[in-house]
Amino acid sequence: MTAIRRRSVRGRRRMTSRRHVARRTDATVAVMTYFSVDVETSGLIPGRHTLLSIGVVELASGAEFYAVIDTRETSPDDFDLPPVKWDPGTLEWFKTQEAAYAHLTDPATERHKQRDVAEWLARWVNSFPEPHTFVAWPVSFDKPWLDILFHDTGVPNPFDYRSVDIKSWICGKFGGGPEVDRDELPEAARALYIEAEFPHHALSDARAQAETMRLLLAH
Repeated sequence: MTAIRRRSVRGRRRMTSRRHVARRTDATVAVMTYFSVDVETSGLIPGRHTLLSIGVVELASGAEFYAVIDTRETSPDDFDLPPVKWDPGTLEWFKTQEAAYAHLTDPATERHKQRDVAEWLARWVNSFPEPHTFVAWPVSFDKPWLDILFHDTGVPNPFDYRSVDIKSWICGKFGGGPEVDRDELPEAARALYIEAEFPHHALSDARAQAETMRLLLAH
């Protein structure tokens, strides 16, 4: 499996063809490039637990990035991670996600050093027009992992401070609050939520989030 993959949009749900346009106070026009991002991790605490995989989809083009981090111990000069530090509760839960767990723990799954992944991801994101906007559900979980990845490897963060939380957007538009689960959202909002084909596979989740975000932008 390659780290960067682009796919055709044929045969899939029709995508929004234009990037979202936001007007600035100085009357210039900023074209926002949205990236749906999902990470899989060995626990809830960035820095204490381990980043396992990253999936990203650029909304307008459908271009994709996917990488599994090589967590085997190597020289510190490589900025690689020590063996996976699992949170016990997360590990027990992850084992119930059989397909996703098997993929991440299969020795045959292609893995890449964290420095390489950071460099590839930054280069790929920077190939799209700025400003780059990080999109996730919830952004409060996914974004800190990438912030730390770029910080630890010394690679400039291509996402900067711009981010969108999909659930917050939905709740602001349709009602609800942070305590509301997906299945408790108003009916109109639930219609925008797209289930992942392969739950807890980072790229599959990023694809589903991207489709939800496209629907929100078009709504």
